[in-house]
Amino acid sequence: MKGIILALSVTIFMFSCTSGNNQIIKKQVKTEPVKAEETEPLKSVKRTIALLTKKTILYADGEVDVYAIYDYSENSDQLIARELYSSQDELIERVSLSYENTLLTRKDSFNADGEQKSYHLYTYNNMGLLESDTLYDKKEKTQTISKYEYDSAGNRTKWSIFNSAETLLGYSTYSFDNNKLIRTYIFSPQRNLEQYNTVEYNQNLQKIEVKSLTSSVELERYCKYSYENNLLVLESYFNSENKLQRQVKYGYDNQGSIIRIEHIDGNGRLKETIEQEYLYKEQKSL
Repeated sequence: MKGIILALSVTIFMFSCTSGNNQIIKKQVKTEPVKAEETEPLKSVKRTIALLTKKTILYADGEVDVYAIYDYSENSDQLIARELYSSQDELIERVSLSYENTLLTRKDSFNADGEQKSYHLYTYNNMGLLESDTLYDKKEKTQTISKYEYDSAGNRTKWSIFNSAETLLGYSTYSFDNNKLIRTYIFSPQRNLEQYNTVEYNQNLQKIEVKSLTSSVELERYCKYSYENNLLVLESYFNSENKLQRQVKYGYDNQGSIIRIEHIDGNGRLKETIEQEYLYKEQKSL
């Protein structure tokens, strides 16, 4: 149960014309027919999208741990598969994704032998927002059910998680100010407040600090976010005694995509590096 609560803590944007006739006309005036206003045809706008194609996780010494390959639909650019490999290029896991129109409806996980491990089924509300996520094991038995609620602006306001018997395991609620998330409350199955998080922003509406506090308003931990050229470059995690616990550093390419993530411990030692590769494509839209 403690794991569920921890998972909950770590943890959706006329006119009218009238005319009249003059009754006294002394001189006939030749009028030109009204020409229809010429309008230019709508022009398509090109935008570049980044498709993540490979993610490699490396140990501190630079040796490869595992890597993942991502495959996309040729027509829609939707992610349809992810394959995880060992450093010896041996398949570990394969995940396939299925869609209805643009909405992800199913995600299947298979082992290296092609045997199914588990799968997720997703449903959506009439706004196209995720409403439920049900996890099944390989025997098609329900494991967990996540349910989501939203406000009229589409902001997620609640996440509840249940077991196979639909017994509540815990839930979180979210508070917003001008569509900015400012607080997250985490509750136990007995609906008691376990902890809550507060979020602060800078003048550019970028997240700069997240604090995690107990129900008795005691600081547990906090994270500070640093930016350069409007890009997140550093996350620094501290405990309640202001001691640095770990950091995450981000590196970008000239397109603004994250290509390198470094995980560093509180003593400044590199623990893990993630490298990411992308395929850039142009999309046309009106």
